[in-house]
Amino acid sequence: MPSGDPLDRAGAKNALNHCIVEGLTVYSIHFREELANDELTVPEVLQVCRSGTIFMAPERDVKTGQWKYRNHRFREQAMIKNNVHECAVCGAQIELERRNYRYRESGISNIVLQGIEVAECSKCGNSDAIIPRVERVHLAIAKALADSPARLTGEQLRYLRMHLGLTGADLARYLHTDKTKVSKWERGEDRIGPATDRLMRLLTAALDKAMRSSVTSIAEHLQHVSDDPGTAWELYVDVSTLQHSFVKVSKAA
Repeated sequence: MPSGDPLDRAGAKNALNHCIVEGLTVYSIHFREELANDELTVPEVLQVCRSGTIFMAPERDVKTGQWKYRNHRFREQAMIKNNVHECAVCGAQIELERRNYRYRESGISNIVLQGIEVAECSKCGNSDAIIPRVERVHLAIAKALADSPARLTGEQLRYLRMHLGLTGADLARYLHTDKTKVSKWERGEDRIGPATDRLMRLLTAALDKAMRSSVTSIAEHLQHVSDDPGTAWELYVDVSTLQHSFVKVSKAA
């Protein structure tokens, strides 16, 4: 939060939700390291940000002078920043560079975000990846996965489940299986069959109200889905237009 008087809990929660939908989200090196250490993905973090509550009094960052708030159920500190040229760690002014970014924090290894701003801080060594309207970007990824030309991977299935806000047990009930099977699919221990693949795409479109208008087009696309593994394709999402494209890679993992 900018310096000045801190917001109350309700105001901080409203500001956080607005930032997720319309603002800029800064992924510092520290955030990415903590994400990996806790074995979490950004979709899981967003789910907590949307459903959690702000607790404890805000703390002022001694380096940047900004207010930081803690979201209940998640240990990472969420900062909403207005000045995107400031390093998230030391507050130094940084020159931004627009580039492609492999979005591993999504939990999917073969997604590339096009046209995001990256700031490399020469003062403290931090690297900030700045993603605009992150919730809309995540919706665009979900729409793209439903339109994938190849069968879903375990990572992609997990992403769609998290996007829908479902637990493994919830998804198991929809797919008429058990949560152990879902877990094996997501970890890549069991192959996702064609029927499960297609049902998952339709389920995503049906349960996400922002995608329901696409149910017919997704259903028509199902006949064109190949049995190629999803790892044989890279997904590119333009963060400005939210359009996507799939590019075949030379070797399938």
